[in-house]
Amino acid sequence: MMKRFSSGLIGQWLTGTTEWTLALTDEGMIFNGGAPIAYGDLQQVVVDEGVVWDTLAFGFAGGIWHRVEAIKADAIQIQRAVNAFAASHSDAARPKPQRRQEAPSGTLAGLLYRPLYLSAWEVDRWAREQSADGAQAGGAGTMPADLEAAVAQRNRQFVDDELERYAGFFDGVESAPLTLEQRRACVVMEDRNLLVASAGSGKTSVIVGKVGYAIDRGYARPEEILVLAFNNFAAAEIRDRIAARLGNLLEGAAVRVQTFHALGQSIGAAAGTRAVPAPAAVLDEGAIDGMMGDIIAALRKENAGFDSAWIELSALYLKPSPRPADLQSPHAWERHLLRSGTRQGGRRGYLTLNGEMVASQGELAIANWLFLHGVDYAYEKPVHYVSPDGRRCQYRPSFHLRELDAHVDHLMQDAHGRPAPVFSVKHRDSLAWQQSAGAELAVCLCTTSNEYASGQLLRRLAAWMQKGGHVVASRPGRQAQEALDAWIRTESSPFLTGLLRAFIRHAKSNRIGGTELIRRTGQCADPHRAALFARVADAIGARYAERLATRGEIDFDDMIIKAESAIRDGSHRHRFKLILVDEFQDISQGRARLLRAMLDARPGCKLFCVGDDWQSIYRFAGADVSLFKNFEASFGRAALLRLDSTFRSCQGIADVASRYVDFDGNPFGKKVRAADPSVRGSVTVMQYPARDKAGAGLNYVLQRLHREAADAGAKRSVFILARYKRLLEQVPAPSNFSDWLDIESRTIHGAKGLQADCVIVLGLMEGGPHAFPSMQTDDPMLDLVMPHAEAEPYAEERRLMYVALTRARRRAILMSCEANPSMFVTELLHDPASRAALDIWKLNAASASAPATAANRKMRARDGTAGCPACGDGQLVQRSGKYGDFRGCSSYPDCRYTEKVRAA
Repeated sequence: MMKRFSSGLIGQWLTGTTEWTLALTDEGMIFNGGAPIAYGDLQQVVVDEGVVWDTLAFGFAGGIWHRVEAIKADAIQIQRAVNAFAASHSDAARPKPQRRQEAPSGTLAGLLYRPLYLSAWEVDRWAREQSADGAQAGGAGTMPADLEAAVAQRNRQFVDDELERYAGFFDGVESAPLTLEQRRACVVMEDRNLLVASAGSGKTSVIVGKVGYAIDRGYARPEEILVLAFNNFAAAEIRDRIAARLGNLLEGAAVRVQTFHALGQSIGAAAGTRAVPAPAAVLDEGAIDGMMGDIIAALRKENAGFDSAWIELSALYLKPSPRPADLQSPHAWERHLLRSGTRQGGRRGYLTLNGEMVASQGELAIANWLFLHGVDYAYEKPVHYVSPDGRRCQYRPSFHLRELDAHVDHLMQDAHGRPAPVFSVKHRDSLAWQQSAGAELAVCLCTTSNEYASGQLLRRLAAWMQKGGHVVASRPGRQAQEALDAWIRTESSPFLTGLLRAFIRHAKSNRIGGTELIRRTGQCADPHRAALFARVADAIGARYAERLATRGEIDFDDMIIKAESAIRDGSHRHRFKLILVDEFQDISQGRARLLRAMLDARPGCKLFCVGDDWQSIYRFAGADVSLFKNFEASFGRAALLRLDSTFRSCQGIADVASRYVDFDGNPFGKKVRAADPSVRGSVTVMQYPARDKAGAGLNYVLQRLHREAADAGAKRSVFILARYKRLLEQVPAPSNFSDWLDIESRTIHGAKGLQADCVIVLGLMEGGPHAFPSMQTDDPMLDLVMPHAEAEPYAEERRLMYVALTRARRRAILMSCEANPSMFVTELLHDPASRAALDIWKLNAASASAPATAANRKMRARDGTAGCPACGDGQLVQRSGKYGDFRGCSSYPDCRYTEKVRAA
């Protein structure tokens, strides 16, 4: 590769100099056709700036000087080219253009006059060299305080100079000029850099700007830069932006932009890894869940021990149980029931295999165990007894075993016999009954929640029954087996499959297993459930690995693991001098190890990571936000940079969204500043009276948004977001608002990185499989295979709420069920500062089911919408049934109005 420059006739005429030539070749710099001079011998560059032209003086080892005079545009091109060639052909630091003679390189002054940003690695290397020469003592990996202060002051001045020098570049590199925050993030070139961003703050613009600046300033050539994204869509967007915005700097070369998995695959291929990646269809989450279902079915047939553990986990220990100390009030207990239990016949609790509703998870385990073992029982059958003072009393112990004429009473007690505060009355009554009436009863066994968590309860129950003469069946009967199969199909598998998938991925990525996993299960609040879960997950994970090995395939996590190994053992060497990572908040431990291996393999390689810890929502896929929050612990001393300004949401949305995630001490001190300072009316809570009125509530919201858009004369985009895709299918958006609204339905995860004028968040209620927050992602089983447990309950769900709200530019609307509102809505309504910024819309029971009136029909006629003639609130949506096409009310099943679609 070669570049050639010359004075040219115009240049000679303007500068009044004789002809000169400069050729930049792989062998060195050639002036006027002479011998090549190595780039490593280039010690300094002195620039004498003029009005029309500049003089560039190049000083080489041995006191050799060469000068060229060129018009400013050509002089700038020469400087860039020399920097680029020197960067690629010499490990020596390139000299910074100066107007005065540099100090000798061995002195502190010489260090400070180096041409680029002084990173900690470069300063440490210089200090070690001086120490080895018996000069200034630096010490390996250390920096004296006076040296650190001098370097810091010098770098501050350097950054200020660069911001001024590259002002024109940063003004035009993207469609809008970069902000000062963005420009500073581009210019600072520490060895390790973390850019803490906010939603909608222009992270991609920084990546494009930093790549362009690094190329132009000579830190790296395009092919020496790697940008890592977390999905193909993001990688394609960044790749296209770089190509479109930096074409003049790339000069036909390309910056590599890849996902981590594509990087792992390419490293493995280059290193000669024989295993091939499994097809994308096989590695899709849905496909993996299906494969896991097949594996579970096979293991249950082949392995009696696994089958027993799977049944026990599914039927007796499906969900985490609370600690008695956490149940201080009826409200705390009700919240736990809403999240982990179910509702039937006006009562909330836990539905057993036998079809009755019990009060706690311990009682659920006892009831299901009795049912599976063929024990005839009655739940809470009243018994009467006489108290010591002669009063006739009644008590309802948990279970009456009819065959033994015995009772089992279950109490919420900790290991020290202390009752949960909310159950103190039941605990008192149980003790009174046992003391006063126990002698009159054939048998009574009292069990505790502590025994349930430790796994002692059911063993103790079995031994107690056998001692009483009852023969416990070894396997469920036909009726019990059918009930168990239905339970696993509808209750267990949907909950456990995703949790097991996440557990297995984290265990592999974080390298936690064997004795370490056993140690952690013993320290868990639910040690028996943890041991069961780990045993089941280990067996499934091993069989999953066997299936891939049989096919000669590897999955996404194995790609990363094998790539790290290839870098560590030297079977693959990379050439990157600058690595940029987008969405760093979603990094996993395996990906972090791969990055560290690449950095260790090439000292001096720089790492720039950008992300938003408040948007870390992929824990189920292996993400570990602690790597972001503790960046320096994993990657070493770093420059911390920030993007606090958002160009998307107004200040009201930013403030409400931030309150959900500002729960861990805010380690980076973030305060999101919006370009739009408006507050009131930007966040709305829409309250509908009951769960079955969600459709009517959504319809009401869309009507109002439709009218607002029509009045403004501007079409607006609307996202309808839900925690789960299934909820979107249950509450479809009416399609007859398209003249003024552009409506899309997405999961919150699917909306990441996107934006709309208005956002509607569904499912903000407690309880049920589609509730938000979800209980599954907060399951403590994931903490067994994570380096750090989350500091706050529902931490990931809070971050997901932040993501949902910050998709909105104008307004965010939270759909809340008044009968059982989500804790996320309750928190807002109980916080005076947040409530003052909210609008409250209400859909009362009457308006949700009122018949159509002439007034609301006129309103619909004005809007151009097709209102339901029966209920007046729903919209007529075209559907297909067994009798052909028809239009039905969107409020179904609350309103069952239909009409035939007549053929055209």
